[in-house]
Amino acid sequence: MDKLQNPRALAATADRRTHWPARAMIGGAFRIAGAGAVARAGAAALALALVGSAEPASAGDSCETALTLAATTLAQCTYAAEAAFAKNENEGRRDAALQRCREQFDTSFARARGAFGGECPATAPTSTFQSYVAQTAGTAVAAAGGGSLAAAPDVCTVASGVTTLVVTNNCSSAKSVTFAAGSTGQASPSCLQNLAANGGTGTAYLSTSNLNYAFWTGSYGSSSLFELNVNPGGIGTDNFDISFNQGFDIGMTIVAPTGTSIPYIVATDATAPGAYQTAQNQPQCYTAPCLSPNYNATTGGTWNLYLCNGAPSIPNVNTPGPCGCSVCPCQCNWQDVTCKGQPTPGQNGCPLDCPNS
Repeated sequence: MDKLQNPRALAATADRRTHWPARAMIGGAFRIAGAGAVARAGAAALALALVGSAEPASAGDSCETALTLAATTLAQCTYAAEAAFAKNENEGRRDAALQRCREQFDTSFARARGAFGGECPATAPTSTFQSYVAQTAGTAVAAAGGGSLAAAPDVCTVASGVTTLVVTNNCSSAKSVTFAAGSTGQASPSCLQNLAANGGTGTAYLSTSNLNYAFWTGSYGSSSLFELNVNPGGIGTDNFDISFNQGFDIGMTIVAPTGTSIPYIVATDATAPGAYQTAQNQPQCYTAPCLSPNYNATTGGTWNLYLCNGAPSIPNVNTPGPCGCSVCPCQCNWQDVTCKGQPTPGQNGCPLDCPNS
């Protein structure tokens, strides 16, 4: 599934695919003109307003001023990093620049807190400020590339009773995860940034229902996707898949909530039968094979996504898809294919894994 608009079909036999917006809708090549000037103008206007105040500022007002200026600097720094990325498309440089932005904000935030203590009116932690700035910047970046200005939902605020995604980075280098939901622009939530190599984790809380989320590392259009449609239509299920429709860069393993009929999917390479294929591997129907590799689970559970595979107690070997260890063709009869459209390892005549796929 490579678009963010409508729910997936629940049945594994469904052969319709929903479609994501064009790449420009949520990322890709874009430019941001004057982002720094906009941020500087906002800071200047704020400074002039403060200077013009006739009454001495209270400790609370002074703290608010300090935090506002820190947030303005964070936004300016974030836009500058994204603008540079639009030009050079160097993911490593962008991630390093964004990390410096966050560190500078942490320092300024702590300095204000230390100076004014309990007089500071702000109650949100630094991570909440960072997440909000990252999401609004991501939306503006998407709009610069022709996308929607609808804000991406906040996925970093801890919530109970919602669908939860735990991301573990088992790659050999640090990874940052980007997401998009519905028709919103892409966002880089602080809780999923700079996940340490060889086991770093981050948790996202997907409290907004009826949204089709996509998560990836790298650049949209050349990256592996984990797609999760949360409670579409309020029917009490989440639909999920791994997709290489937009490209392949890393293997992924997804472990579904306990009790799901398809307990996990392992996709180690670009031809994994349990994932949607690349256009190169299945040019005629890569978005809509005869049996689609998307499944469902009860909503409100905890999902575990392992970047570069490496899920505990699960071999790093491709799992079967709806047609077993073969990629589903464009036309087929589900009764005649291995796994009968439901690739539960070891059941329905399905193999446990596909070592030669």
